[in-house]
Amino acid sequence: SGQSPVEITTTPSGQSLIEMTTTTPSGQIPNVQCLRSYSVMNESWRKIMYGGSNETTLKCDRSIPPGWYRFMEPAGVKLPLTPPESYGWYLETCGTAGSAWVQNGTDPVLGKGVLDINICFAFTRVCQWSIPSKAVACSDSDGTLFYLYHLQPVEACWLAYCALENMDSTTATSTTTSTASL
Repeated sequence: SGQSPVEITTTPSGQSLIEMTTTTPSGQIPNVQCLRSYSVMNESWRKIMYGGSNETTLKCDRSIPPGWYRFMEPAGVKLPLTPPESYGWYLETCGTAGSAWVQNGTDPVLGKGVLDINICFAFTRVCQWSIPSKAVACSDSDGTLFYLYHLQPVEACWLAYCALENMDSTTATSTTTSTASL
């Protein structure tokens, strides 16, 4: 249609504002946060696996810089929406003792903007510590859905952000369900 996807306007105070109009393969206009830079968490120790981790020392996220993060394999792909089924035990859930989960129980929705969330850390209690945060749904150029989380450093060195391996999961589980044909 000849219209540029980038529009630059100047405010009365002289500040330049850049607005990008792009669409994803699904036709959704992405949230501006999805177009900005973010860090990737892809360490394998972050993946939630019950029955213990291969790690021998506790990991922590005390020194991560505040900012937007995306989980990518082999770390898993998203924070769980429910507390881990087991917590507070040494390396029981992932490479730490206190794993993060989203207390609101809601993933962000593509095209709906940034979602305010509360991230809890399950240690001796299901929500021993909590941090207000934000999340947004984005999609890659091929249409793959992913989430960005605005993460902060944690209070103690046995707390970390661990992720699920499946976008459709709400929590990790050590049990399997089978269905039989009737």
